Amino acid sequence: MAGVDTSGKTYPVRVYQDIRRGGKHIRRHNTTARVIHYSPRDGGYDLAILETKAPFGESVTQLSTELTDVGSELFHLGNMKSVFPGSFTTGYISYLDRDIGAGMMRDQTTLVEFGGSSGAGAYDKEGKFIGVVSDKNDHGISFMIPVRRVRTWFKEINFSID
Repeated sequence: MAGVDTSGKTYPVRVYQDIRRGGKHIRRHNTTARVIHYSPRDGGYDLAILETKAPFGESVTQLSTELTDVGSELFHLGNMKSVFPGSFTTGYISYLDRDIGAGMMRDQTTLVEFGGSSGAGAYDKEGKFIGVVSDKNDHGISFMIPVRRVRTWFKEINFSID
């Protein structure tokens, strides 16, 4: 199943944005999200499109149109172990299109990733979105869903962000 229309139901999805200044936590914006489409993990893309309401404002994320290669540098801002929001790590793409099982193809990376990181973006040095941090195996190898697969899924479900 490539995508599911959830008929506009609102699910209790926790979405938040931490506001920091000078390294100090100022406040946290919390909201719920409406699930527009999702793809199951097994045999799918393991992606979801969420619609949130203010206070998040407009998105400024640009999807990269460049094909990333092995050795491409990437950056990740995540929530390490769901305790350390705003954790910044760097890494490289180390393998393209690795089959990690159940029909899931991922790009292998050297990003430091812990529980709580999955679902966060991976970005290139220009700040363009190049993938979604998704998995880590028992040996510490990290994986991401590359933007080329995100674009393929968008086409399959007739979704456009342009």
